[in-house]
Amino acid sequence: PHPNSMPAYSLLRKQNFRPKGLMDVLDGGPCLETKINSIPIVKSAKLLPIEIKRNINFDRFGFIANPSIQSFAVAKENYAFDKAKRTIFISAKTAKALGLKPDSLAQVN
Repeated sequence: PHPNSMPAYSLLRKQNFRPKGLMDVLDGGPCLETKINSIPIVKSAKLLPIEIKRNINFDRFGFIANPSIQSFAVAKENYAFDKAKRTIFISAKTAKALGLKPDSLAQVN
């Protein structure tokens, strides 16, 4: 890999991506692939319903994703977790950025 691409290459290797002998025709770097279920950040994510809240203590910080294949989006944002309801609370700004509506499911890590 090109020296400028080493940080991304290293990150992907840590997430179990491996070169398969193919080269990218645009940048000449190795093509990497893996099975979705072998990616640690995917394996540890939880799928939970959301509620959109204002003026709440968003005491957690992590990856929140819209898991839809057609609308996939991810952000690293503050959120709160209601253990009793098994629900996460996110801001309207985060919900809009991810294309999530009230009672949507989000993947959280």
